[in-house]
Order: sequence, then structure tokens, then C-alpha cells
Amino acid sequence: MSATQKIVFERGLLRVVARTVLETLGEFRSGDTVYDVEIHEQEVLHTFPSLGEATQFVHLLAPLEEGK
Repeated sequence: MSATQKIVFERGLLRVVARTVLETLGEFRSGDTVYDVEIHEQEVLHTFPSLGEATQFVHLLAPLEEGK
């Protein structure tokens, strides 16, 4: 569960959503900000502890086309 969510990066149908963790789960503690890479309003593909890791994952899945 999350308290707040904010879209911080989008590329095509992929987006990175920052959220605050409410309950400790696995490596994430209550109050941490985590970054979900998701398919627009469908499913979370992966959760990362940093924005840099999340955006790098998006770049790997959906690289920019040359000339754009």
C-alpha cells in the first residue's frame, strides 16, 4: 500500500511512479520512497529504491529511437 503517488517519468506506455511505503515489506521500510516502473495503469513491472535505477530500467525496455 502507498500513501502518496506521483508520476515522475514517462516514455510511451511505461512510466515511473514515486510512492511512499506505508508498511515495511522486504527491503523497503515504512516511510521510504520507492519507484515503480509500470505499464500505464496496468501493472507494476519492477520496484526500485532509486529514481536513477528506475529510469535506467525504462531506458533498457524502451530506448529512444534515433532522430528523436
